[in-house]
Amino acid sequence: MKKILAVVATIGMALATAPSAMAHAQLASSFPKAKAIVKIWPTTAWVEFDGNLISLPGSKVDQLTVKDSMGKQVDVKNSSVDGARLSVSLGKIANVGKITMSWRVVSEDGHPVQSSIFFYYLPTKKA
Repeated sequence: MKKILAVVATIGMALATAPSAMAHAQLASSFPKAKAIVKIWPTTAWVEFDGNLISLPGSKVDQLTVKDSMGKQVDVKNSSVDGARLSVSLGKIANVGKITMSWRVVSEDGHPVQSSIFFYYLPTKKA
């Protein structure tokens, strides 16, 4: 009985001291930042999480999509994972305003997470 209690206590301590191993991916930072006003169109966009993402060769389990204010996709559909960061190259944009970055990622715990943020593209007008 003491051995069983010791095993249960050990498992309980392991779970209590390692919550990040059981948690879903949480957004830690992004470029552009959420709700930012961008005056010069970036060539890349990225989101970074609080833990590494799962990357499977030949598979697109992690995807980042960027759409302009009219809903037109402006990324060039080549999301790439580097540890905790998911990035994508951006093409030319015709529509200014609210830009939405949406993602679907699989965190180290194996659970998919999806969400989105937005920023504004408002270039400086030339006089």
